[in-house]
Amino acid sequence: AGGGMLPMLGRPASDTNLLATQSFEDSLASTHSSGTEVYLKDERGKEKRGGAIMEYDALKTRGGGGHFDQTYGGFVKNPNRPHTTLPWMARRGHSVPALRFLDAGSLHEGPYCRRTGKGKKVDKAINKLPPASRPVDKVERAKTAAWATRKVFITPKDYDYKAWDLGAAVDVFDENKVTNTTVEPMGLARAAYEDGGRGLINLIEEYSHRPDVLCFALMNLAKLSWPEREDTGEANVVGVEALKWVMRIMALYKTSEAVSCYGMTVLAELTDNFAMRREIMKEDWVARVIVAMSNLQKLTHEIMIKTDNGKEKKLVTEPTRHAIEVCLQCCKIFAQMACDSTNRQTVADDGISMVMKAMNFCPEEETVQLYGCRALYNFVYRCEHAHLIAVEDGAYIMVEGVEENFPSDRELVKIAQRTLRALSPDGWRGGADEPRLAAD
Repeated sequence: AGGGMLPMLGRPASDTNLLATQSFEDSLASTHSSGTEVYLKDERGKEKRGGAIMEYDALKTRGGGGHFDQTYGGFVKNPNRPHTTLPWMARRGHSVPALRFLDAGSLHEGPYCRRTGKGKKVDKAINKLPPASRPVDKVERAKTAAWATRKVFITPKDYDYKAWDLGAAVDVFDENKVTNTTVEPMGLARAAYEDGGRGLINLIEEYSHRPDVLCFALMNLAKLSWPEREDTGEANVVGVEALKWVMRIMALYKTSEAVSCYGMTVLAELTDNFAMRREIMKEDWVARVIVAMSNLQKLTHEIMIKTDNGKEKKLVTEPTRHAIEVCLQCCKIFAQMACDSTNRQTVADDGISMVMKAMNFCPEEETVQLYGCRALYNFVYRCEHAHLIAVEDGAYIMVEGVEENFPSDRELVKIAQRTLRALSPDGWRGGADEPRLAAD
């Protein structure tokens, strides 16, 4: 079978058992190159080649580089190809992609899988499967149809927050070790963050009945920025939708200190540009801030103090971490909203009392005092109405105490002195502060 090229013989009139017809052989001769021989099989498992009858040996034919072609109904063999070349390694008239670019699920079909006969397929590919030892490869295989029931992840992008149910079993790779865990609210929110604001909004809408999921979703929502559109200057569309959901969630869970805390954090981030502040003024945001400030809590715990007589227990009462964050974001929100002169007087009516409440509630938190001083300064700047309210409520005396309590905080002392100049008589006009604006 490995000799030189023999001409394709026509079909003898006396042989009626051959599977192919004369026209079929002619088409084969016209469609194949000169270096290719076609062997046709009869019903008794023998072949006819050049008028000689030979025993049909499938192993020898395959080992010599032939392969069974279903279209032609026979084995196609190229004698010019070395016998060491396997049939599935050669190009057969069409481009074969590299194995690493093939889907693992398609290895049971196509040139990388050996056929056992016409219409039959084997379950195992003879070539090496794509690498599956690394954790990242195992995660990719888990996404295929055969492994769809297995939940495996390494990075937040592997976390399918749309399909995975809260509390379902899931495997996580800790380096090369697989750890069993469950789908948690933090994982859902972190995965939704990969899809941006739209993904987080969808998660909030789906889990609006779960405050634990909402806390993590709002926490990740506060990480995003919402720049206005460069062409029209309008507010970010997704940001406006996020604002409406924050207002709705804060009203629904108004007694939850944690939800109010993270809702205020998102609201403070949304006030970063003029277009979003204009949208915020359309909402009942002041009422949401007042409700959040009315739920501030303090925590009492025991500490041990060393004295001359030994150790003594002492009760210490201080704001909770959520209460401190609510006070901080309250001052930040009012400081931002008071930047616009058109809103300053309206915002100052309730804002001054809320800012002073936050500063009084957290007297030892320098960050709260810093943003509180900034908010008071913005309130009274060229607004006589706000200046009168601030002076009557005792804002000047309170800011004087800030400078005394934090003498080592240079930035806070500078802002406090600037606020005192604005709260002084006629300080609201801005003239008393103008000579020192460059130094500040």
